[in-house]
Amino acid sequence: LKKATRTIRIVFLDVTDPVAAGLVDSLARPGGNITGFSSIEAVLAGKRLELLKETVSKLSRVAVLWDPRNPGSTQEWKESQRAARELGLQLHSMEVSSADKYEDAFKGAIRARSGGLAVLSNPLASSNQEEITELAARNRLPAIYVQGNFVTDGGLMSYGPDRTERYRRAAVFVDKILKGAKPAELPVEGPEKFELALNMKTAKSLGVGILSSLVTRAVDPDSKQAELKASAVRVEPYAGGKAIALVDEASALLEQLGDEAVVYSGGTELLLVMKMGLAEY
Repeated sequence: LKKATRTIRIVFLDVTDPVAAGLVDSLARPGGNITGFSSIEAVLAGKRLELLKETVSKLSRVAVLWDPRNPGSTQEWKESQRAARELGLQLHSMEVSSADKYEDAFKGAIRARSGGLAVLSNPLASSNQEEITELAARNRLPAIYVQGNFVTDGGLMSYGPDRTERYRRAAVFVDKILKGAKPAELPVEGPEKFELALNMKTAKSLGVGILSSLVTRAVDPDSKQAELKASAVRVEPYAGGKAIALVDEASALLEQLGDEAVVYSGGTELLLVMKMGLAEY
């Protein structure tokens, strides 16, 4: 789009690193005719590995599924390598740029004795999430994803920006531009709200004792940069399913969470979504 026009004002919604992608000159002063909302997925790559390590006992090797043809996915892979060194994890690279290569990639991950899986953001993975979650389950790989819809398809857990926030923030950008503001002078913004989602059925089938660590490890309770709100919990139908009673082991945890925690149920599935706010990232 940047090459196509320098006059039409553009607001982007989901770019991992707009500077690296060549869309803007800097986050503070974009320049040109483009500004918008960055998903900061590369920044979150390390946090996802940390959550996976806290969830899976004695985890030492993690397979990382990414697409080398996607610039955002490549940035996340680089950041994952840096974070892995700090966490004492060994990474196995699952480079996949074609959907017909997923099964072979998982076989390679098992041969490499991977004990967990991190799926990085890329359009190819998003288009094949059912196959990916099924392969993870078949190979008994506890996995963390970037979006909650992987979790509704049977994935273990996800951590990433609140998917509704970007649209509200984009509307503010558009409003400012229509009132005369120049995109070049509107700083690129990042997410302030994040979601940690867990499929309890998958956790149970994998024998993962994740519930005991969710509250204390999802965010650092002593950090000034993170806050987990708490007051009440609500249960709502999910995907047309009939709401069911909370399982006993989850009840005690949910009492600590609050109005920013939502439990969805559909049939035998039970999905916990916790919303968190970060003052800085």
